[in-house]
Amino acid sequence: MKPEAAHRAEASVSLVLSVFAWSLSPVFIRWLSDAYDPYTMSFLRYFWATALLVPVSLAWFRRELFEALRASRALLGIAAVNLAMQTMWQVAGAVAHPTVVQLISRLSIVFVILLSYLAFREERAVIRSAFFLAGVALSFVGVAGVLMPEPRLSLLPRMDLISLLLLGVAFLGAVYNVWSKHAVMKLHPFAMFTVVAAYTTLGAAAVAWGFGSKGGFFTADARTTGILVVSGLFSIALAHPSYNHAQKYLGAAFCSVALHLSPFVTHLFAMALWPEEPLSAAQWLGGLLLIAGVLLVVRARVRFARGIQPPPLSGAAG
Repeated sequence: MKPEAAHRAEASVSLVLSVFAWSLSPVFIRWLSDAYDPYTMSFLRYFWATALLVPVSLAWFRRELFEALRASRALLGIAAVNLAMQTMWQVAGAVAHPTVVQLISRLSIVFVILLSYLAFREERAVIRSAFFLAGVALSFVGVAGVLMPEPRLSLLPRMDLISLLLLGVAFLGAVYNVWSKHAVMKLHPFAMFTVVAAYTTLGAAAVAWGFGSKGGFFTADARTTGILVVSGLFSIALAHPSYNHAQKYLGAAFCSVALHLSPFVTHLFAMALWPEEPLSAAQWLGGLLLIAGVLLVVRARVRFARGIQPPPLSGAAG
C-alpha cells in the first residue's frame, strides 16, 4: 500500500494536469463555435472522450468499471448534473471571451464551501480558517471585477444571460465536484468517469438531436474535426479522471480553489488567438485578486495537511 505522501504527490500532479486541460476548454469551445452549434459540439466532444475512456477502462480497469456500473443510480445523477453544466458552458462559451468564461465560473468555490461543509467532516477545519475564508472573499471580489469591463460607465457587475448561465455553471460545478468526491471515495476515478461520460454522451446526443443542427455532425473540415477530437480527449477524457483522483486525496474545496489558476492559462491562449479582445484594467485587477485569494487558500490547506491548525475566525471553534 502506498504511503499517504505518495498518494498526495500523485494527486497534486493530477490536479495540475486537470487545471491545464480545463484551461483550454473555453478556448476550444470558442475556436470551434463557427463550425458547430453548442449542442452538437457538446455531444461530439463527449463522444470522442467516451470513445477513449471505454476501451482504456476495459483494458486496464475492467473490474473497477463493472463496480462503477453497479453504482449506476448515483452516477446517473452525477451525469445529469454534468450534462446540464456542460450544455450551459457550451452555450455561454460560444460567444463570451474565454477568460471571462473561466473567471465567472470560478464562483463555484462559494458553493463548494457550503456543500463541503455540510457533506465532509474532514473539510470543516480548513473551511472555517481565517486564511481560507479571506482567500475566498478576495476571489469573490476578483470575479466581481471581471464583470466590470467598463468601470467608467458603471461600477456594478454586468449581469446578462451569459453571466446567468455561467453562474448556473458555477453552482452545478460545485454540486458535481462534491458529489463526485463522495462517489470516488468508493470507486476508481477513471472507471467512475467512464460511466459518467457514457451517460453524459447519451444525454448530450438527445439534446443535440432536439436543439442542434442535424447537418453540423458532418460539415466541418478535417482540421476542425481534429481540433474537436483533441478537445474531447484532452479537456474531458484526461481532465475529469485526473480531477476526481486529485480531490480524493486533496479535498473538494481545495481542488476547486486551485482551479482559480486556470483563467490565466486560458488568457495566454486567448491573447494569441483573439488579440482584439483585451481585458480592461478592472478585469486585470480582479484577476490579481483571484490569484491572491488562491494563495491564501493554498496556504490554509498546506498548513492543515501538516497538522498546523490555521488561526480561526473570532467565534469559530479552535
